[in-house]
Amino acid sequence: MKEVYLAQPWGGLGDNLQFSSLPRLYHNIGIDFYLSNENAYRNPEIYEFCWGKNPYVKGVANHPPTIGACAPPPSKKSDNIIAASEIRHGFPGESKYPEIYYKPNYIEELSDKVIVDLSAHSVITCGIETLYDVEKLHRLIDENIPNTNVLFTQFNHISTNFFPHKFNFDSNLLLIESLFHYADCIHSCKEYYCMYSGGNSMASGIKFKYNSKVSINCFLYRSLEEHKEMGFFVYDNVNYLEC
Repeated sequence: MKEVYLAQPWGGLGDNLQFSSLPRLYHNIGIDFYLSNENAYRNPEIYEFCWGKNPYVKGVANHPPTIGACAPPPSKKSDNIIAASEIRHGFPGESKYPEIYYKPNYIEELSDKVIVDLSAHSVITCGIETLYDVEKLHRLIDENIPNTNVLFTQFNHISTNFFPHKFNFDSNLLLIESLFHYADCIHSCKEYYCMYSGGNSMASGIKFKYNSKVSINCFLYRSLEEHKEMGFFVYDNVNYLEC
C-alpha cells in the first residue's frame, strides 16, 4: 500500500477533525495520504482549516475512499474519538486531541472576554429536545456564564443553527469572519462556552498545541462517562457541563 484516500459523509468540523492525526501517522510509515473527492464538508472553510494547512496531506484525488468512515470499528476501547480513529486504522491510538496546523493569532482585546457559542448544526437539526434536557441546559447556561465581559458569536460567513432561546448576553455580538478568525478568538479569550459541536474539538486542539490559556466549557448531552465509553468527542482539557 503506497497511498490511502480518506472520506467521511457527515461534513462537520468535528467530523473532519476526528481523522486529523492520520496524515502524520501514515506519513511516518511511508504511505501518502490523500483526501478522496467524496469527502464531505459542510462549508469550504472546513476543508482549508482541517486539511489545507496540514503538511502531511498530499492533496485531493478523484479516487474512492480506502480509509475514514469505511474503516472497521475499533479493535479495542478508547475514551475519545481521536484515539478511536487511530485504532480503527491500525495505529496504537496514542493521540488525544485533534491536530491543527493553523497557528492562531493572539487578539489582546479578547484576553479578559468570555466567548459564548450556542450553535450546534447537527444537534439542533436533529431536534435539540431529543438529546438535551432543554430546561436543564437553559439553567446551566444562566448559572455558569458570567454577567460581564461576555461576547456572543455571530457567524456572517456560514449558516448554522443556534439554541433557540434568548439570554441577557446575546446582544453583545462577536462577529466571526472565518474559521481562522474563530480559532484566533478562542485562542485569545479568557473563557469559551460551546455546545457539543465542532467548536468543542477545535478549541481542544488549539489549547493543546498552542498552549492557549482559555478555559473551555462544553454543554454536553447525556453524561461524560457515556461519551467516554463510546469513544466520542470528549477531551481531557475541556470542562463538560452535563445536561
